[in-house]
Amino acid sequence: LLGVYGWDDRLAKQALGGLVGSRPRSALARVAIRQGLLAVTGYEGLNDPAFQREVLATLNPDIVLVASWGEIVRPSTLTSFPKVRFLNCHPSLLPKHRGINPYVSAIRLGESQSGVSFHRLEAAIDAGPVYMRQSVDIAPDETGGSLSEKCAMAAGRSIPELMARLADGRPPCPQDESQASYYGQSFVEDCILRWEHPPLELERTVRGSQPWIAAMVVLNGRYPMTVRGFRQRFL
Repeated sequence: LLGVYGWDDRLAKQALGGLVGSRPRSALARVAIRQGLLAVTGYEGLNDPAFQREVLATLNPDIVLVASWGEIVRPSTLTSFPKVRFLNCHPSLLPKHRGINPYVSAIRLGESQSGVSFHRLEAAIDAGPVYMRQSVDIAPDETGGSLSEKCAMAAGRSIPELMARLADGRPPCPQDESQASYYGQSFVEDCILRWEHPPLELERTVRGSQPWIAAMVVLNGRYPMTVRGFRQRFL
C-alpha cells in the first residue's frame, strides 16, 4: 500500500447537493500517517492533471481502489495509465442498485440483502466486470445510515481476499445487464410521504432516507414538516 487520497468533503458537497455531513478529511490523513503511508491532499480529484502527474505517475501503483468516491472517473484518466487497474468498491450487489446512493433504493424496495462489489472502472457508471462480491443482510429496522456502516465494514473485511484474488490472476466476471438497475440521487421531494401510498412503503421511505434527508409530511397543504416535527406537534 503506497498512499491514501481522501475525497475532499468540499467537492463531495458540490457533487451531492450539500447533503454530506461534516467529516474532516484530515482524519483519514492522520490514520494514513500513523501507518507510515503517504497521505495525499490538495488535489481536485483523480481527473486533476496535477494529481495524475505528481501522484499517479510518481507512485506508479499497480492498483487504484476507490470507495465512497463522488467523482466520475473519466475514460481519459483510465486510458492514460494502461498498466494501472482502477477498481471501485460499490455498496450494492451489482448489477443491482447502481448509482449514487444504493442504500436508499435497497431499503425502499424492500431488499433483504445488499453488500459490496469490487469491480473494474469503465466509462459506464458501475458497469465494469466484478472481481468479488460480499453480501450483508438488511435488518427489518435498517436505515440508510446503518446499512452504509454494514457495507463499509464488509468492504474492509474483504480487502485481503480481494488482493489474493488479484495476485492469483483471477479474471473478473462480466455483469449481467439483464439484471441491472440504476437509481439516481435522492432529493427532498422524494422523501415527502404521500398518505395514499401503502404504509409499508411510507415506513421504508422514512428508514431509507435517514440520516441524509428527513422524511416529511404535508399537513393541510402547508409546507412540509419533518416526521419528527409532526410527531412532536400532533402525536
